[in-house]
Amino acid sequence: MEESNLIETIRDCLQEHEIIWGKEPQYLIEVNGMTNPYQDFVETYAELDDFKKEVARKLLGDEENQESYGVLVNQDLKYDFAFNRRFADLNFEDGKLSFKSPEQVLFELMDQEKGEKKKPNTVKNLLHRIRQVYEDGNKVEIDDKNFFLIPTLYETNLLKDLKRTYGENLDEFKEKLASNLIGESLNKNRYIMLLNEDLQIEYAYNESFAEYNPETMEIEFKPVEESVLEIVEERKDSNKQIKIPGFDIPFMPSRVPSRIDNNTIIRYALIGKK
Repeated sequence: MEESNLIETIRDCLQEHEIIWGKEPQYLIEVNGMTNPYQDFVETYAELDDFKKEVARKLLGDEENQESYGVLVNQDLKYDFAFNRRFADLNFEDGKLSFKSPEQVLFELMDQEKGEKKKPNTVKNLLHRIRQVYEDGNKVEIDDKNFFLIPTLYETNLLKDLKRTYGENLDEFKEKLASNLIGESLNKNRYIMLLNEDLQIEYAYNESFAEYNPETMEIEFKPVEESVLEIVEERKDSNKQIKIPGFDIPFMPSRVPSRIDNNTIIRYALIGKK
């Protein structure tokens, strides 16, 4: 399975997300999930007094909601830091993260523009919240090891993935046939990434060529002939494409097991970042 690992494809795509965090470059991505925003507020700002906590509880409630997180991934492709995007985001002018003060967050929740613009003295890492999101629907076992299966979309070249996936099993004729159909074009491809329990990306595959079988607890790859024939068929009949809610681009029906929570899809880029 290792020779079919598309982790370098993922690394290539993450280059667009690179920012400077501290002294090291990191990749900034977005993860979405059902979590408690009040708990995020209290945990993010370590120096809150009881009154501000109570104001936040009344404004945010104390129930789960669909929340959006920024996640910093280091050069080893390990999740390093997470924050709720209600409280911080990327400043596109200087390319750095900018955290709001807790007071500013509270005033904005009341639809007021007032509030202190100063930076908070201390903010906490919400990486445990991302783990919680993944634990709720993405955890699987492969080769007696626990992984989180995370789906994501990237604009890539399918032919390159075909070569990386099948290697020497892709003979000259099949490669030329696929090359004539695909060429150098970039299209939205759906990947499944395997993150270990330390939230580090260890493995990735293009869902066009493989799928996770929950019964055998294995990643099962299609024969190379089947994958090439599907490319031929898909190029012949473009009507097979469908619209997926939440995305403005068409792609093939998902083969992700129903247990995978698609709310945790990692978006291609943060808002405003192409």
